[in-house]
Formats: sequence, C-alpha cells, structure tokens
Amino acid sequence: MPESPNKLKLVPYSNNYPKIFAKYQKQFFQSLKNYKVKVHHVGSTAVRGLGGKGFIDILIGLPDWNREKEIINKLGEIGFTHIHPKENERIFLSKPPEDTKNYDVHLHLTTVDSKPYKDMIYFRDCLRKNPELAKEYFDIKLILFKSTKANRKKYTNQKAKFIEKICDLNINNKE
Repeated sequence: MPESPNKLKLVPYSNNYPKIFAKYQKQFFQSLKNYKVKVHHVGSTAVRGLGGKGFIDILIGLPDWNREKEIINKLGEIGFTHIHPKENERIFLSKPPEDTKNYDVHLHLTTVDSKPYKDMIYFRDCLRKNPELAKEYFDIKLILFKSTKANRKKYTNQKAKFIEKICDLNINNKE
C-alpha cells in the first residue's frame, strides 16, 4: 500500500545533499541564464548534520515578478511541473516523485527583496553558524513528528512557529 502523501519520514543528514543541490543549481543556471536569478540551497538538507524530511529545498530568487511565467515555463521544461499558485510572495514547485528517485526536490520561487527570501537565507545561516540552535531545531522536529503522528501538514505548521521566532530576530529584514 502506498504511503499517504500527508505522512512524512524524518531521516538523518546525508552527505549526498550538497551534491544533489549542485547538480540542480547547475541545471537552473543553464536554463535560467537570461533571468538573473539567484539560487540557494535552503532547508534542513542545507545544514550539515541536520536531519529532516530529506527534501532538497532550493530557493530561486528573482529580481522581480515581471518574467515569472517565462521562468515557470523554463522550470517546467526541466521537469518541475507541480506548481502551487503564488501565496505569501512565493510560488512553490516540485518534480513528480518518480522523477527525483530517492529525493524530493522543492523549489521556492520568490523575489530577492521579499520577506520569504530573506527569512529562508537568514534561518539557514543561523542554523549553519549555531550548532546548538540546529540541535534545538532537530529536537523540536522529533517532538512534533511524534505529537503530530507524522502528519505532514500539522508538522509543518507547528514547526513554522520556531522558524518565525528565529526569523523575527533578523534586524536586516525589518520594514
């Protein structure tokens, strides 16, 4: 019986994550070379030693939204066909799981001047620079994984509270 899409698994960090990101980063720069995008590895797989869902989260920063449809079409040409509508200054895209073998790849498309862009980079950098904070975050993930009975939506929503608390400390993102 296939696993429910709302259920999740937590997995240990893999040294393959940076290699997988680098492969996609190269592909994005080739496909999007005319759009002046910035490409970042974000999420738990971007923090050495941090366990998580094992999804490769990639942040693509656009200079503005003027060419968003063209960029989404280009991403579609390389397999990113599952597209969520723009919400909270961000468009979420992914590849069908059968195309990504062992790792889901999630794209977060937003502008470089947006709060989501700044928050994702700030949170990643905080975890990279502070192993104690990364451990605290992983401990919270484990607690939430158990308390939500691995329900992806509940887990993600509750985890967001911790992320927001850390991002609120980002003095460079105050409006």
